[in-house]
Parts: sequence; structure tokens; C-alpha cells
Amino acid sequence: MSLRYVIAAKIFITALFWCAPLLLGPRALFELAGIPMPQPTVFVRLLGAAYAAMIVAYAYGLVEARRGGPATATVWMGIVSNSLAALILGFFGLSGAWSGWGIIARAYMWLSFVAAAAITIGLVACRRGHTHKTNSSGVSRRAFVAATCATICGSVAPAVESSVSFAEPVVDIHQHTHYSGRSDEDLVAHQRKMGIAKTVLLPAGSKYGLEADAWGNDTVVALAKRYPKEFVFFANELPDIPETRPVLEKYLKMGAIGIGEQKFEVECDSKHIELIASIAREYNVPVLLHFQHGKYNRGLDRFHKVLERFPKVDFIGHAQTWWGNIDRHHDQTVMYPKTKVTPGGITDRLLADYPNMYGDLSAGSGLNAMLRDEDRAREFLKRHQDKLLYGSDCNDVAGEGEKCSGSQQLATLRRLVANKKILEKILRRNASRVLKIR
Repeated sequence: MSLRYVIAAKIFITALFWCAPLLLGPRALFELAGIPMPQPTVFVRLLGAAYAAMIVAYAYGLVEARRGGPATATVWMGIVSNSLAALILGFFGLSGAWSGWGIIARAYMWLSFVAAAAITIGLVACRRGHTHKTNSSGVSRRAFVAATCATICGSVAPAVESSVSFAEPVVDIHQHTHYSGRSDEDLVAHQRKMGIAKTVLLPAGSKYGLEADAWGNDTVVALAKRYPKEFVFFANELPDIPETRPVLEKYLKMGAIGIGEQKFEVECDSKHIELIASIAREYNVPVLLHFQHGKYNRGLDRFHKVLERFPKVDFIGHAQTWWGNIDRHHDQTVMYPKTKVTPGGITDRLLADYPNMYGDLSAGSGLNAMLRDEDRAREFLKRHQDKLLYGSDCNDVAGEGEKCSGSQQLATLRRLVANKKILEKILRRNASRVLKIR
């Protein structure tokens, strides 16, 4: 295997597929490829500059290789940088870091993994086949140090782009304590892993655990007191028991900023939900409801009556039936539809027609709504940019990858929403306004 061909291939691949896009590529290029544009963009440009420095080092190595020299410094730089890049790309790829990206973006990342691994193998083979000593290289120690610095910048690029490259603060309006048995410590670590600035804890009522073994009011109060800068809390109780009002008022007076998640087997326009709405009106807080056909808050098509009766109360819709009904032709019995979307569904109309109706983008239902028809999802997100709030509602401990719908939804929103101001609304500003979070 010829060293000069391996180095030439490395220069070509790096310049065309990494250096040029990162250093000069416009936002539209990232959007076309389906890759979330890291913010602030200065880090993208600095990363492109690091790749440019690496290309200069490879160019000197190529010149030496053509003269028959071993290009020792360049070879070692390439082995270290490409092997690390392959390991990082492989790890993040297998953990699902870009599973929510577009098909072009995913192919791009996997091809980068293959290229980095191939270059590593090629350089190792060339190194073993060369009999010259290291000091026969025409590259000085100063050049080797410069090349090594470029290597460090280049080898961490995949990690930067796939994890902590997004700087905008995020408010997560939907999490639970003891969710499927997850500990408070794991919840805190999960939210920090996702980069959440503020989390809203939604307690269960006195029974049923929200069908997820979630714990109640006292647990969310306790966690918010332990981490007051990271967590706030809602109050919750079954809407059809004598204790409803006294329990909700107790925790609202303790600092709850909303009521929910209301996930109980009642009609959505029943006297029970009207009681919840009346308490919310008295305390000037929003209500978050789980709409699930045939089970929880039944009759979404009648919910406009509640919105009209309580125009000063903000309601936040969530879950399968809420998100299925972005489609005008939605089959109410289907919880996670995969068909294309025809705008004008019940959810679409409620968000458009009622200023006190909002949408919680959390859980697999919210993620499915964004992925089932991405062209319509882009339009939907733009159309309702002032009415949508990010939430995670995931019960994993990883805070990333394919098992974490919250991190997938973050990646999806960053990919689908090209306008930074709109993205900021959905990830933070809308929640701050509706929930009065500072």
C-alpha cells in the first residue's frame, strides 16, 4: 500500500466532506443534509479551521512521502486522529446519537466512520511496511507539535457535533419522579445529560401513578427544594373525588406553577375537568392534560367547549390522541399513526382557533408526530411556533440515544426548525411565558 495515496485520500476526504462544509457551509447546507446546526456557529467555523490546519500538516507529509520519506509525524498524527474519530463516531452511532437526523445526515456520519477506520488501517499498514527510522523524517519537532495540536482539535469533532454543541437553554415541561422506578439521582443526571436548564415535575394524583409508577405531590416538592435552580413543580389530584380542591390548593399555595398531568378516566368536557379549570382560573395557572381515545380525557372533539368556558385558563394538550389529531383524517383508534398528514385536524384547529390552547411536544407521541411526515411537521412547527412547548416525558436513565425520546425530540426539533428565533420559542420562551418561569 502506497503511503502517498493514503495521505492524498485523507486530504481529499477531509477537505471536501469536513473542512469546507464546517468552515464555509451556510446553514441551508446543514438543513438540506438534515444535520442540526450547532449553536453558536462560531464553534462550527473554529472546527473547520482545525481541519484546515490538519490538511496543511497532511500536505507536508504528502510532499515527504512523494520523496520517499516515511512522513513519520504525519503518519502518527493520522493514526491517532482517525482511530479516535472512528471510535467516537462508532460509539455515538451505536448509541443512537443521530438516530433522529435525516437519512442523508445518518449516511454521512456512518460513511465518515468507515472512512476514518479505513484511513487508520491504511496508515498502520504503511507504518509497518516502512523500514526508515523516525528521525529520518524531514519534518521538524516544531511541525510535529503543530500537527498534534491540529489532531486534538480534529479528533474531538464528532463528539462536539453530536452532544454538547447546542448552547440554547431548554425548558422541559414534562418529567416525573420515580418514573417507571427511576431514582431522583438518575432523573437529575438524565436532565443534565440532555442539557436541560429547567425541568417541570408533574406529579401523579393519590392513585394510579399516571399508569407509569410515577410518584405524587410531596416527591416533586422535595426534589424542587433540593434543586431549586433546576426544577419547578405542578400540583395534581384525581378530578372526581372530594379531595380534589383541597389537595390542589394545598400544593398551589406551596408554589406549584400549574395543574397536571391530568391523566384520569373522565370525559374532557365533564364537570370534573371544569372543576380543575375553575381552580386553575382562581390561581392563574395552566392545566396539562393527557388525551387518549377511549381512556383518558375522552372526547377531544368536544374540548373546544372547555376552552370557550374558560378563556383565561391556558390548557396544554399532550399524548397519543392529541398528537394523532394533527391529521384531519386521523383514525381515533390508532395511537401512533405513520401515515402522511393532512393539515386541519382537531389539534391543528384548536391551536389555531383558541389563544388559550397549547401543545406539549413530549413522549413518543410527540416525537412520532414530528417524524411521520417531516414536511408537514416543518409547516406545523412554523404555523404554531407561539403555541408549542418542548417536553421529554421519557423514563430512561441514559439521557441520550434511541432509548431516550426526549433527546431524540430535541435533535428532531433542531433539525426541522431552521429559524433560530422559532426554535428558541419552542425550547424555552413559550414555556417561560405560559408557565411564568424565570
